[in-house]
Amino acid sequence: MSTNSSTHENASTQSPAPPTPRSSGIVAASTDIRKRQVAIGVGNFMEWFDFAVYG
Repeated sequence: MSTNSSTHENASTQSPAPPTPRSSGIVAASTDIRKRQVAIGVGNFMEWFDFAVYG
C-alpha cells in the first residue's frame, strides 16, 4: 500500500506540460508584421517625396 501512495505523490509533483502554441497567436503576429511593413513603406515614401519636393 505504501508503494502506491509514493507513486501517487511522485505523479502529483511532476511539472505540468508546456503550453502548446496557438494558431491565433501566429496569425496575429503575421498581421502585426504586415502593418509594420506598410507603415515603414508609407514613411519611406513620405521621406523621399519630401526630399524630392523640397530638396
